[in-house]
Amino acid sequence: MGLKKNLQILEDLREEIGSEGFKQEHRQSERDFTRNRVLTFVGLVVSQINLVSKSVSVEVSRFVERFIGPSLDYSKQAFSKCRSKLKAEAFTALNRRLVSRFYADEDFRKWQGYLTLAVDGSTLQLPESAALIGEFGLAENKGKSMPMARTSLLYDVENGLVVDALLGRYKAGEPEMALEHLRRLGSSAPPPPACCSSTGATPACG
Repeated sequence: MGLKKNLQILEDLREEIGSEGFKQEHRQSERDFTRNRVLTFVGLVVSQINLVSKSVSVEVSRFVERFIGPSLDYSKQAFSKCRSKLKAEAFTALNRRLVSRFYADEDFRKWQGYLTLAVDGSTLQLPESAALIGEFGLAENKGKSMPMARTSLLYDVENGLVVDALLGRYKAGEPEMALEHLRRLGSSAPPPPACCSSTGATPACG
């Protein structure tokens, strides 16, 4: 596994993000991203891939200055409105494409001939919203309730790669989510995986 392979994967993802088909599939409406705006479809996707570590307003200012120009002013409200036009499934599709390309050959690390996968789950507190409560449910703590979701990651231990991610209802069981990861892998998985899980799910080894 080397730099050349990684660069080829990044170039493939860059071409995918910039393709007209990807934009059409992952915008909310056919009217979205049809005009020349300060923040384009590609710019929005790239800005979201970059990890947001500070406030939205700070990250927006940094992105605009770096990729668009320091003389332009772009508000947090305008960014949020633009972001609402992008389907979240865009990032799922990009990660699946990355994973598919990464395992397309035998050029990746294995443990005793096996692909070693770990599953770990956590919870994620959500903003107060009737729609989010209906979709993900509530967590009760000391007489108080808050919108909460359950997350799960399938992680390639040897290669440092997130193979799959799930976001589900708060009351979803971590073992069931771990099995769902394996179902999503399906027949496209590389060599038989040796799964180790911190959730208590039964390991699946081939």
